[in-house]
Amino acid sequence: MVQDAREAWCKLKFYKKAKGPNKSGFLIECPNMKKILCFPGSNSSTSINYQLLLAISPLINDRELTLIHLKDYQSVLYGIDEEKKTGFPNASIALKELIDAHDAFIISTAEHNSGLPVALKNALDWLSRMERKVFADKPVLLLSTSEGRRGAMTALSHLEVFMPRLGAKVVGIRSIPEFSKKVEAGKLIDQSLKLELEQSIKSLLSEI
Repeated sequence: MVQDAREAWCKLKFYKKAKGPNKSGFLIECPNMKKILCFPGSNSSTSINYQLLLAISPLINDRELTLIHLKDYQSVLYGIDEEKKTGFPNASIALKELIDAHDAFIISTAEHNSGLPVALKNALDWLSRMERKVFADKPVLLLSTSEGRRGAMTALSHLEVFMPRLGAKVVGIRSIPEFSKKVEAGKLIDQSLKLELEQSIKSLLSEI
């Protein structure tokens, strides 16, 4: 379990939104440490991108880590008429509050028909309406994975172009193909990949 890889003064607890039962994710609290927010670009309850973030979480040391699931922050499909009629959705407001409260981010996206998943694009669209540069020049590491040989590379390239428009400082990108050959029982089993991700995370942390 991930807490075995943490310092004794870091306390692991399940992270839940203020409203609603059975929310996914966790918060590793490390007092007075910089905060990292991780979330998958997928609303699937069995998201392998969520599983990837869970598997790499032990690599993030000496920082407070929050892992959430995008399915817990879904909003109605963005449209200007919807915004004028109802304002900003509570789920989008809650997600923005989390982004404001964190210092760096790791996002791992799925790929749907060679593009970004609607759930991720919709979440980002709502965030951009609340604040154009919502990521406020904070560092972001972008990942993607799939069971195929390209590792959702096309979606990742779209995200790499899109995120700076929202104020993200993209400090690294990495697509990870053939997920089941790299992660097993919640752990990274590919040692070369583990070393690469350790370096990517080190670069991210050096920016905060």
